Amino acid sequence: PEVNCNVIELERGAEAAKRSTGIEMEGCVSAIVSQNSINGYTTSNINRRGIASTLSTNSLIACNLADSTGYGFYFNSDNLFNSFRGNKMI
Repeated sequence: PEVNCNVIELERGAEAAKRSTGIEMEGCVSAIVSQNSINGYTTSNINRRGIASTLSTNSLIACNLADSTGYGFYFNSDNLFNSFRGNKMI
């Protein structure tokens, strides 16, 4: 699957304490996640993740922007042979 060229804004306000992820890859094979922008409106809430990957392989995560998320990029468990390049966290 491909996920590219999206602008994602995570919810603000009272619901901001909930766990939120802009883009979540789980069990993906050969996914392409590129040129996305995720704004989480917080720098300290670790329940907010820009892009998360769990058990994904042979995927490309490139040229994405994670702005004001607790975790800009979050990798859980094995993520074998993934390519991660040109991403930015603010």
